[in-house]
Amino acid sequence: MSCFFPCRAALATGLLLCFSFPARAQSTHENLFTHVAGQSMEDGRPWMDSLSGDFWACMGKRVFDDTGARAGVESVFMGHEAPTEEFFEAAWYCGMFAIAAPWQSGAMVESMELGAPITYDTPGITALNQMSGRPPGIEQIADPSAVRLPDGRIALYFSGDHRAAHQSTRWVSKEPVMSISDPVEFEQELDYNLPTRLLWRQMFRLDDGSWRAFGNMDGIRSWESPDGLNWVEAPTAQMLLPTPTAVRDQLGLPQYAFQFNSFLNISHLDDGSWVGVMPHYRESMDSPEPDANGNGYDDPPFVLIYHSEDGYTWHYRSAIIGTAEGFVSQIEPEVYMFTMSDAVFFSRDLMAWTFGHSPHFHTYGIALPDGFILHFGTDSTIGIPLHAYRTSVDVQAFEQAQWNTMSWEGMPTIDELRGTTSGVHVVTPSAVQPVSVAVWPNPTTDRVTVSWESAQMGPSPTLQLVDGLGRILREQRVSVAGAGRQHSSMSLTGLAEGVYFVRVSGRGAVATRAVLRLR
Repeated sequence: MSCFFPCRAALATGLLLCFSFPARAQSTHENLFTHVAGQSMEDGRPWMDSLSGDFWACMGKRVFDDTGARAGVESVFMGHEAPTEEFFEAAWYCGMFAIAAPWQSGAMVESMELGAPITYDTPGITALNQMSGRPPGIEQIADPSAVRLPDGRIALYFSGDHRAAHQSTRWVSKEPVMSISDPVEFEQELDYNLPTRLLWRQMFRLDDGSWRAFGNMDGIRSWESPDGLNWVEAPTAQMLLPTPTAVRDQLGLPQYAFQFNSFLNISHLDDGSWVGVMPHYRESMDSPEPDANGNGYDDPPFVLIYHSEDGYTWHYRSAIIGTAEGFVSQIEPEVYMFTMSDAVFFSRDLMAWTFGHSPHFHTYGIALPDGFILHFGTDSTIGIPLHAYRTSVDVQAFEQAQWNTMSWEGMPTIDELRGTTSGVHVVTPSAVQPVSVAVWPNPTTDRVTVSWESAQMGPSPTLQLVDGLGRILREQRVSVAGAGRQHSSMSLTGLAEGVYFVRVSGRGAVATRAVLRLR
């Protein structure tokens, strides 16, 4: 399964901060829709070009009873007509707020691509031709569950390796992984007997040392283990109240013949309870009709949120328009976050969710002592890419409008979106592009040159040299003279051979590049 990430690092060892900057244009009726529509994608194209054909057809049908009425929908986005409550409800239903993030949360985000420790060429990966057109082996190594073992190594559990029907498989890192500078290399571990097609990212090591796993063989079932190797099915059955079918009927969602009725992501929260995310979509491979938008799924992509105190009895809490890969995490005692590829939503009760916040940041994976989190994903072209994230967000600093429920009544004003109270809606064009930082030469022996755009980092950015544990080795403040591309140099003299990181920060943005020092 794949999902769209709006910003990628250019090099496997590079770090890139992904921000979405609004490019505003003059309009007649300024509102949430014109604010979002005025944004640009990273390649400079209008944000509206990222919306699928399914979205425009859904909006046209629900607002104008005409799937071809895109012009009428765009008229509201461009501010030529004011939105109505009916228009807002249609936009919510058709999935707009799953990819539109009106709030800039102020989160500090660093992300790093660390390559792929397991690929389709890795020894022990069984290739299997797929009629669906997926690359050989995708079912063997897609979407692993990552768990840290007591000795510091990382275990990856996969859906199956097809050695036998409904057989999952486990790979373990050869060495403990404690920082992003540690090598990550896996080998298959055969002493493992979980006889199920493991659900994606559904393996957990609990505080008491025991293990839980969830599978989708004949519906949702769970298994228990004292050591993560020897498993028995849990004696207590899984129960969903009400059933997903009843929830979909209540929401007016279509009931597909090939509906996914299992959790695609489960989170074990700090308070000991559990949250499950169940997608509502029809995969194109199961559909008798062609995939109109080419993304593999019918839009809009709803997800159903269930909560459980014990991991056995689950109670429905809410529905969100969001990608199937989205997951819920708990970042404070009564603050929950639903994370997708393009935005995050917040909730205090798992029932009412805020409008989207940007930039996207990640808190799902293996936490390292240096503050980074390792996340093992899936890339249909290579295998299992490894990403590292380090984030910081202060939810206490959110304005009240940023906690408003995603509803017509809670729709923010232009003043609130801009963080102003002037009441004067003066719009000036902006051509600010995502942060771009370069470092050369790389590798180097004693010195590197750092380059960035002054408009993105402000008049006095900070440059830091950081080691693999996150320790700041050197720091310098730069005074920018004039606009345009800026350059500065940093010395690596006296440092041991290895990987270091050059970090540039300013105006609330952070971008980092890895650099290799050689003797």
